[in-house]
Amino acid sequence: MSAQLLLIVSEIIMAATELGQRLLIISHCGAQGHRGEAVVLNHRQGASTIEGLVKTVGRFLRSCLLCLHTKWGKIIPGLWGELHRANARNGAFHFDFLYLGEGFGTCKDLLMMMDNSSHFCELVPCDTSSGEVTVE
Repeated sequence: MSAQLLLIVSEIIMAATELGQRLLIISHCGAQGHRGEAVVLNHRQGASTIEGLVKTVGRFLRSCLLCLHTKWGKIIPGLWGELHRANARNGAFHFDFLYLGEGFGTCKDLLMMMDNSSHFCELVPCDTSSGEVTVE
């Protein structure tokens, strides 16, 4: 009986962790662009109670590749101009890496590629996030 209860509790914790990450993505990314720490904290604190929310939000925002970040004392700005849009297939191609973590074997990153006009999306697991992987 206790083994079943432990299994159910661990599944609930895993589901809660995934749900928490999804809620952070929704709070951070929206029609207004990638919002900062104060806005995400305000949005999350108003909707739910999460233990260690300030640290979790800070860690989440530091891992976002599209934001204005302060890393190693330098500000890395994103693009301020309008994104290039295409009217025909393969006219514009967007790609980015998502860090998966240590739980997926040797594949620690996921390359996401999307065609702008058809919205065809391909996800490619890879060992590193580098230009060589993108070209392949």
